[in-house]
Amino acid sequence: MGLVELQLPRNAAYVGLARSIVTAGARLDGMAEGRLEDLKIAVSEAAAYAISATADGGPLLLAFGVHDDAFEVHVLGPLLSAAEGLGEWPAVGGMGLRLIEGLADEVRFPEESRSQLVLRFAMADLGGVAGVSAASRPAG
Repeated sequence: MGLVELQLPRNAAYVGLARSIVTAGARLDGMAEGRLEDLKIAVSEAAAYAISATADGGPLLLAFGVHDDAFEVHVLGPLLSAAEGLGEWPAVGGMGLRLIEGLADEVRFPEESRSQLVLRFAMADLGGVAGVSAASRPAG
């Protein structure tokens, strides 16, 4: 599965929907069940921040999927760039960046664009069958 783009109304009521859709995508892409809870919390925090930090009323934009052996979530928003750096990212709408950093394998603002936040979760097994590792698949 390539990157999927999701556009939702910039409203806190849609944080749960964003979390559910991104988690379903990660499950389809073969993310280990044990990592899905980390992903859910990290996406919730990032989406809540993007919604509360942007006053322009535009949509909440997310792109997600497997890229370079990791499941990536890109959270896009014009005021995400207002942060001076990851250490300055405000804790609006929850525990904020420190929690996200503890859950994801990598958290960054891409150098070419500080208007998005990228969360990366390593994918050890991308064998194509969600929830089934290579060792537990029947011989074929």
